[in-house]
Amino acid sequence: MYLNEELLQRFIKLIAVHTGWYIRQQDWNSLSQKLQNRIKLLKITNPESYYQLLEADMEQSHQEWRQLAVLLTTTETYFFRDQGQFSLLRNQILPDLIDRKRKQRYSSNEVKPSLRLWSAGCSTGEEPYSLAILIKELLPEWETWDILILGTDINLETIAKARQGIYSSWSFRMVDPSLQGRYFQIWKGDWKIDETIRRMVKFQDGNLVKDPFPNKLSDIHEMDLIICRNVFVYFDNQAIASVIQKFAHTLSPIGYLITGHAELYGQNLGFLQSKVFPESVVYQKRSQIISTDLPGAKISPQTTQPVAACPVNPTSRPRFNFNKSNIIPQVPEPAPKVEVLNQRKTKDKSLSKNQHNQIFREAETLFKKKDYSQAISKAQQVLSLDKSHFGAYYLLAQVYANLGDYTKARNYCHQALSVDSLAVSPYYLLAHIAEEQGEMESAKALLKKIIYITPSAVAAYLELGSIYEKEGNVTRTLKMRTVALETLRKLPATAIIEQKGAITVAELIPQIEKILSNPQ
Repeated sequence: MYLNEELLQRFIKLIAVHTGWYIRQQDWNSLSQKLQNRIKLLKITNPESYYQLLEADMEQSHQEWRQLAVLLTTTETYFFRDQGQFSLLRNQILPDLIDRKRKQRYSSNEVKPSLRLWSAGCSTGEEPYSLAILIKELLPEWETWDILILGTDINLETIAKARQGIYSSWSFRMVDPSLQGRYFQIWKGDWKIDETIRRMVKFQDGNLVKDPFPNKLSDIHEMDLIICRNVFVYFDNQAIASVIQKFAHTLSPIGYLITGHAELYGQNLGFLQSKVFPESVVYQKRSQIISTDLPGAKISPQTTQPVAACPVNPTSRPRFNFNKSNIIPQVPEPAPKVEVLNQRKTKDKSLSKNQHNQIFREAETLFKKKDYSQAISKAQQVLSLDKSHFGAYYLLAQVYANLGDYTKARNYCHQALSVDSLAVSPYYLLAHIAEEQGEMESAKALLKKIIYITPSAVAAYLELGSIYEKEGNVTRTLKMRTVALETLRKLPATAIIEQKGAITVAELIPQIEKILSNPQ
């Protein structure tokens, strides 16, 4: 059975409309095979009839979309994934919400305080169960509260697995063994979650693009926390914009939205505004940004990017340095004919450099579109033409870090540094990888290296301050933040510190001043 390209493109557009998923070109062959497998299984006579089934609005069509979603989605996750974001949740966001809800109860004479948390795109349930564990540890009287912890996903198979609460050891690869022992029991070679925690979480299927919300019928409304991570990476820009606005209307007045580090890069946030912490960027309704008085909120340019997209401070060296490869060697006084030949070679070399940089710009565009396979191909093409191209090495490091291949990411960082040992971008990336893997001493050493190279590196001071705070080193925490503040005061008020352009020096200074005036 043959699926021609024109019909495949129609399927791709239909999938985007129904789910928001962006199917990359390198995945077209795989998609075609999956569609043909479904057609054969359903014993449909031709691909066009299957397309019409998906396009229709009837129960059989809805059932088929659920089956197709199982084939098209990935389910890779684990407990307490992204230690930085869960540290922020444990130490600041959830305590802030709990405190506000307690005060709200007393001021309004509510019978029970409420707390509403939603893991959107929860896969097999590790994320909402991680939230439930945090709530149980932070809120001893949780049973006297009206608590909703909701997990939704478009994939019915993952929802069924989530409801069972049974996981292999691989789901605990970033979990403290003592915590695993408290909340899980060995069960037939796997681990079964404590029944109390399991009952705290409610699961249901959901389509972020198609489903209407806020919606009281599905209990998706007035959410105090929405976590939607590693979901938008599969969406096209139109779907992202639509879901962002629905999230904004679904948040409670004091609610928070947390996404993956770079998933809203370049997006119009609409009714939302970002607030940056060392661990992550979070989002709130615009009217709440000023009134939310949460300790620790400050800028950390790199936190709005994936671990692979570490920014460079406005006062640091340029991100890409081509000076070394653009130097024209000096030639002794030759005969006129030799001078002409040398000029021609120099002109050819300049043209070649322009070609290299054009290919590199194409690689950057592909990276921004998350077309990683093609971005790798283009970057490697650049390196085949110019082995001293800093940008290509660093781009490959970013791509592999985004893909979770930290060994290759580190390797390409070091190759980039071999071209320009004073560039800070690779050091930021290496520091973030070290933090992600719990190698805090290495992370601190790398951040200090950045400060040595660029003494005005605000982001490095703030990141170091965050690490010292986690370690309980109050003196070093205070020093790092004080130096960051002093550095900011020397910069123009309108200078952008946060790479997405959401925060300026003038906006950041008051936040750090407030943190320093109210030490924990």
